[in-house]
Amino acid sequence: MNPKNNIDFFKNRTVVLVTNHGKEAAIAKVLEQELGVKVEVIADFNTDSLGTFSGEIERPDSQLITAKLKAELAFKTSQAEIAIASEGSFNSHPHAFFIPADVELIYWIDRKYNIECIGHYTTTETNFNRISFQTKQESLAFAAQIGFPSHGLIVSCLVDKKQSFVKGIQTEKALNEAIDWALKNEQATIETDMRAHLNPTRMKAIEKAAYHLATQLQSVCPQCAFPAFQITRKEPGLPCSNCLFPTRLVKTNVFECKHCFYQERRSTTDALADPMYCDNCNP
Repeated sequence: MNPKNNIDFFKNRTVVLVTNHGKEAAIAKVLEQELGVKVEVIADFNTDSLGTFSGEIERPDSQLITAKLKAELAFKTSQAEIAIASEGSFNSHPHAFFIPADVELIYWIDRKYNIECIGHYTTTETNFNRISFQTKQESLAFAAQIGFPSHGLIVSCLVDKKQSFVKGIQTEKALNEAIDWALKNEQATIETDMRAHLNPTRMKAIEKAAYHLATQLQSVCPQCAFPAFQITRKEPGLPCSNCLFPTRLVKTNVFECKHCFYQERRSTTDALADPMYCDNCNP
């Protein structure tokens, strides 16, 4: 097949998405609009078995590998040629360690054309938080701070030396009952429920990741016009604006076509780096 003779790689093709948490609300509308695909949801697999934010089930591997595992599950229950899966991670921001960040990743695999692509989005706009509490007042103040009831909550405690949870709390009645239950036991905690359907702030980040995925897929190889002409390597060395010393920030992105293996080096849009990232000015 000559990609240059192929009019559209994606239009009217079916894409299956594995999710139990309503992520199609953020992903489907973007991909259908931008790529012309039809997104179908597979919800009969418990994605929590591949890890929970509350920690009772550990993620089996990295964020990307876990997303790939979800996509493979889609192929087992569908005849579709394209599968996508979303995976989120909440931790310190990579450049500001004292600020929590939401890192969203969407993995795309097209078996017909052998296209793998990743959309991602990192933001500090997250209500991700967790506290231990000893009074109802503490927990209710936390709930107000994180945007309850539009954002769900999880309350947990130790029951017979085992961590027990009440998840998906979205009403004042449910919250008060969960707090009273936790305070009767040990190590009462309250945290944000980061599952997408219970966290509108996170859903917005997933939508941004979907737009990034669409942009990546729409990037075509200058030589053969195959889609998903992506960055495969990043070269550091962006000069410091103060002393021109090479920093660890990216100076050049290397793009590669997975079809014809054409490569292209492109400088980043930043001409100089802030001295705060310079090991010479800010050792």
